[in-house]
Amino acid sequence: PPGGGRPRPPPLTIVPEQATVKRNERCTFELSYRPSSDAPLPEGLELSCKIINGRSYRLKVLGRGRRPQLAFSTRDLDFGPCFVVKDGMAPQTASLLLTNNDEHEVNFELQLDPVPWLSASAPRAVLAPGEQSEVSLTFSPAAVGKHETRLRFLVNGLWVVAVRVGGEGCEMRFELAEPSDQRVHFGAVRPKQPATRSITLVNRSRREVEVSALEAAEALRAKSVALTLGGEGATQATVRPRGSVQLLLRFAPEARIPRFSQPVVLQVCSLARPLLLVDGSCIAMDVKLEADQVAFGQVMLGSKVTRRVMLQNNGDLPSAFKLDPSDLAPDFSVSPVKGFLQPNEDVNLAVTFHPAALNRDIRYERVPITVDGQEPPRLTLTGMCVDAEAQPQELRFETRVREPAAQSVEISNPSQTLWRISPVLVDEAWSGAEVLEIPSGESAAYHITYSPLAMTRDGEEHEGSAFFPLPDGSAILYRLWGTAEAPAPSSEVVQTVACKEAHTFSLAVGNWLKEPQRFRVELRAPEADPSTQLKGLDSLDVPAGGARDYSLGFYAYKPGVTEVEVHFVNERNGEYVFHRLRLEAEPAGGQSTIEM
Repeated sequence: PPGGGRPRPPPLTIVPEQATVKRNERCTFELSYRPSSDAPLPEGLELSCKIINGRSYRLKVLGRGRRPQLAFSTRDLDFGPCFVVKDGMAPQTASLLLTNNDEHEVNFELQLDPVPWLSASAPRAVLAPGEQSEVSLTFSPAAVGKHETRLRFLVNGLWVVAVRVGGEGCEMRFELAEPSDQRVHFGAVRPKQPATRSITLVNRSRREVEVSALEAAEALRAKSVALTLGGEGATQATVRPRGSVQLLLRFAPEARIPRFSQPVVLQVCSLARPLLLVDGSCIAMDVKLEADQVAFGQVMLGSKVTRRVMLQNNGDLPSAFKLDPSDLAPDFSVSPVKGFLQPNEDVNLAVTFHPAALNRDIRYERVPITVDGQEPPRLTLTGMCVDAEAQPQELRFETRVREPAAQSVEISNPSQTLWRISPVLVDEAWSGAEVLEIPSGESAAYHITYSPLAMTRDGEEHEGSAFFPLPDGSAILYRLWGTAEAPAPSSEVVQTVACKEAHTFSLAVGNWLKEPQRFRVELRAPEADPSTQLKGLDSLDVPAGGARDYSLGFYAYKPGVTEVEVHFVNERNGEYVFHRLRLEAEPAGGQSTIEM
């Protein structure tokens, strides 16, 4: 050895170093060679086996150490230019592959001086023959500049293999080619009149960048703005150093869009980069219903319910609207059916449900409201119509024909609003006020008058009903019954007249119908003296709703009392009026006085 020191013992061991072998037995010695380097064993090295009181045997020992066959994919790993890592960015990674090409198991220990910009890890450190281990390296420079270090591997605890690892930190410069493109202004656009803008983005970095506009495109899509990178609908691109890419914006609104201002934020190497601001608007009609469906529920036949729905003009331009009443007939009506709305103005449409027939499912689907310059808003109306049940209380009337008789019913209003009810009286024999007002939380009396125009025959009655449609969709129904007796005399005349003189009596005859009537005149005087004369026309025509006088002539030849009834009979329906007269004839006085 150098320096003249004592020579190192060779890396050989023998076990056992001495032993006793009995007669007819054997003994095995194990010789082990554990080299610590690739140097050969000393030349002329011999192993001597000496038998006490016997012979000696010499064995020549030869050997040389060999390094483990652990192969590295590279001994110089360079990351090249990499972006300075900031919050949200993904660092650069690389792999170093170690392969055991030896016939024996190999182990290694990873040794890295602590540096803030590099980290390394290995999933396994013991490799059987033919196995591999992938060492992961992460390069995350925190500052601009070059970085270099040595990654050491201690193999089998004896040999050190060094791998150079280097890289360079650089700034990411992905920006607008023209600073004036920081604000993209579309202005006020009309529907279906698209506008397009093109912006150039430049990569002034020393490394390519991965750009994603997926989130920005999704945000702009709600504003009817389509965003693409490089065309053909792409939202991702890879831009090489000193390269560029076109950012295309297309604003194609189909309807009104209020003025908006939307930032465009791109993901550049997983880092959010706000690059520009897009603003614009679409001026158009925007007339819409506050609710596009109105359900009325259950309403009784003959009743009606009103609901209000608001029609709003949220657009930028004034607009006229119109509904076709025939689209709603016969079960619904709307007021007003047309109008004009200024921007930001609204109107309440009063929708009234007045079912024309019994039906459990009345449905008017998507009734259009015509609006200038846009698709019509559509209104769906639903409801059901049921029959009203009569009250257990019945109203019965008795009177002479064409003479009124009145009764009243109480109607209560339990709601918080004033009720204006329009009662419906069935049969012309009954009448009442057209409108009944009931204050909230109170009751009101409704007067029903029975004025029959025709007499009822024996055992018969006039039948009618009083229907009260309530604003809540319910109703109250009363059955009406009436008996009309024969009329009383229109007049009773009692008069004393002289015999043998002609007398005329005027009798007024009225027409209670709304059409002309012809009356047959009947003079009923069964006990009249045959010498008494009653004369008049056989018929009388009276205009509708009018009256005429009938002249009755009377002549008596001798004193006496004549009772007569003059009946005016309508031959078509048998209705009549009559006058009763009692005429007393006195003896006639002198014709004149002749003086002699």
